[in-house]
Amino acid sequence: RDDTLGVSTLKAKENEALKKQISDIFKANGLGITIEVNKKVVSFLNVTLNLHNATYRDFCKDNHVPLYVHRESNHPPAVTKCIVSGVGQRLSANSSSREMFDAAKGMYQEQLRKAGYTEELKYTPKEEKETGKRKRRRKKKICWFNPPYCRSVKTNVGKQFLQLLDK
Repeated sequence: RDDTLGVSTLKAKENEALKKQISDIFKANGLGITIEVNKKVVSFLNVTLNLHNATYRDFCKDNHVPLYVHRESNHPPAVTKCIVSGVGQRLSANSSSREMFDAAKGMYQEQLRKAGYTEELKYTPKEEKETGKRKRRRKKKICWFNPPYCRSVKTNVGKQFLQLLDK
């Protein structure tokens, strides 16, 4: 199952005729399809698009409540440190303006507070991408060691691992 979104410059009756043609092709091949046409506001994946005023905002189903890892959980500090900024970046990317961001952030801010985070979600507007040549990056031969994380472990596992490699 896949979702697809299309925009057409055809008139309303022409869109209905096209919808019927596509449905007939699917039926002839033993497939089913649901098509909605002539919509000006549509929710697609996690964004609501408004073709009337060319805006977009975050979309969330009515019964959806986001859950976040608690700040005091047994996760690496790098993980818990990035949760608030990650949520803010996603909401900013899914919002066409600060007003859209502020309208959507309430539920997320509340759930972050319940998870023990005190930072406020901040709107960061999109930056224009530089149109320059990208530097060629050569792949380095690197061996990664990521030891399992636990706050109760006091031993420096990484240091001991490196010492074993040196031997």
